[in-house]
Amino acid sequence: MRFSQNRFRELLLLTGLCGFFFFFRLSGIGLLGPDEPRYAQVAREMLARHDWVTPVLYGHPWLEKPILLYWGEIVSYKLFGVSDWAARIPSAFAATLLVFGTFLALRRIRFAARLDAALVIASSVLILGFARAAATDMLLAAPFSLSLLAWFCWYQSNWRVAHIRPLLANVGNRNAEISEPSTRLCLFAFYALNALAMLAKGPVAPALAAFILVAFCATQRNWRAIMRTLDPIGIAVFLAVAAPWYVLVQLRTPEFFRVFFLEHNLARFGSNLYRHKQPFWYYIPVALVATLPWTVWLFHGLSDAFRALAPAAGGPSVGPYPPAPAVGAASVAAYTPAPAVGGPSVGPYPPAPAAPAPAAQEAPVSPGYAFEVFLAIWALIPILFFSLSRSKLPGYILPSIPALLILAAVAVHRRAARNERPHWTSIAVHAILLAALAAGLCIAPRLIFKLPTSAQNLMIAALAGTVIFLIVALPLLTAGWPTWRFVTLLPLILAVGLVLRAMAPALDATQSSRPVAELLQQINQPGPLPLATFALNRNTAFGLAFYLDRRVAPYEGLEISPTVYELPAAIPASAHILVTRSGSLPALRLLLANRTLRFLGFYRPQHIEIYQVSPAP
Repeated sequence: MRFSQNRFRELLLLTGLCGFFFFFRLSGIGLLGPDEPRYAQVAREMLARHDWVTPVLYGHPWLEKPILLYWGEIVSYKLFGVSDWAARIPSAFAATLLVFGTFLALRRIRFAARLDAALVIASSVLILGFARAAATDMLLAAPFSLSLLAWFCWYQSNWRVAHIRPLLANVGNRNAEISEPSTRLCLFAFYALNALAMLAKGPVAPALAAFILVAFCATQRNWRAIMRTLDPIGIAVFLAVAAPWYVLVQLRTPEFFRVFFLEHNLARFGSNLYRHKQPFWYYIPVALVATLPWTVWLFHGLSDAFRALAPAAGGPSVGPYPPAPAVGAASVAAYTPAPAVGGPSVGPYPPAPAAPAPAAQEAPVSPGYAFEVFLAIWALIPILFFSLSRSKLPGYILPSIPALLILAAVAVHRRAARNERPHWTSIAVHAILLAALAAGLCIAPRLIFKLPTSAQNLMIAALAGTVIFLIVALPLLTAGWPTWRFVTLLPLILAVGLVLRAMAPALDATQSSRPVAELLQQINQPGPLPLATFALNRNTAFGLAFYLDRRVAPYEGLEISPTVYELPAAIPASAHILVTRSGSLPALRLLLANRTLRFLGFYRPQHIEIYQVSPAP
């Protein structure tokens, strides 16, 4: 009964935090950048056409991304109506599944770290940001991460079965049963989830998974695991989930293979066609920022993982668990596997093997630190892979971030199990990071509106930072690890609440097209005229097109994607409404020499002016 109550409280805590972090005030900020409104508009047009196969933008096939996000948005539109927050529901839902899936997987892998691993994922900067975005990144990262956790559950269960059953037989207990869940279901889950990741962003998901599994099995000297992973039924599950849409869209739009695979995968990786060039080391600071506010503890996890790699490379053995002196009843008892999900834990970290394998057969090494090694490889391979790419964006390494965060949580619990106290330098850096976050949020609204900061603003920021520093540092110094979760989440919850309540209006006013669209709806009524833009970026054009549900005709042409111009450069001959950058009037008088411009209004936060242009003579 007590165990059930603890589990209920844990699930209730995760539900509350996911609801707050991922769903609360999801419409507080309008759609941002070019991608959010563009993806939202694609789903709207597919819904209007009753087409669940071919992505369409402004009436033309748009094949840059696979289908999973659009399916999620279509379902959300059907349930809640077409809106900006409904377009973000699929990402928020995927992030919630990632948190709960991590919790359930860690119950089997590292029972003691299950709750904290889920909490640090739910509360990290990059996860939180992409969970609230109408983009494909979270729909790749969530099933991809859960697929790897499912594979490791399968791997760990197989290791236990292969190594404990002979020990039981050696001590005469030949009829003993090893209580393990069905391991093949975990393998099938790996294939199904990875197929969903491929439907979210393409072949990068199975490719990265293959690199990670091969590298991990190499460090464990367990090549049989790779061969056993290639299960025919599992491969059939993968094809059954992923293949039908790819086949259907190729049959309907023969240019799909060229546009999606060759241009938006190979060309994006090997060239700067999409103008996202960054230096090779770009993802190092991105990963450090992405794991905030838990970055300090990540280094403990990386230290454990790299130390554990030393035996595989011929170095000294590591780990707090010495090998058993002999194969006997005591060592067998130490190897009793953790029960299935729902049972009590017998310890978070399995001990080292009791006896070496015979010389004639090379055996895989003990999984005492195998999970840490697996997490490190999972985190590093996508970072290295995309560091080689000529095109770099922060969201590309989102699949690495759950591994880094789980690594931090597992490292903390390993040290707590050894009764180690957190070092004062780690506490100081952790408290300084959270204090800096609090101080920065106090002055951020003035920076967004480009207003000067006064001495009073700086004093308030300094006071907030000092209070947060003390709230974080003092409990960790006096009580140690038991306060680690609370003192980190409390400032973060306050910060997120401040952003969503106080800063969201400022961000919406300066970064989103939504307030501009609302102004246009007031001006351009009744009988709406065609809409055009001049000297504005494509973010505004895509945003206005979604919020007004109308095609926008930029004078310069609308770049849907590099080398693709669905809307050519043209000035409408009919009367129309023109949205332009402040200060563009001299250029407009040259372009529209024989036409009349009537000033209708302006939107000061984004320096936008609105005119009505007369018909061409």
